[in-house]
Amino acid sequence: MYPDTGGTAERHYRVRPVDLLRKWHTRIEVWMLEQAGIEQPAEDAQRLEVVK
Repeated sequence: MYPDTGGTAERHYRVRPVDLLRKWHTRIEVWMLEQAGIEQPAEDAQRLEVVK
């Protein structure tokens, strides 16, 4: 169906846990906000919660 894509074919794709991706997403997000000069909320700040 698809032409040979060499080393980028899905057969070489590694399945990784979502938590590992979250770690990197958080680091990138922190860096982007710092570069934009946006203040980050404190970790102990009130979080959103589901209301029924």
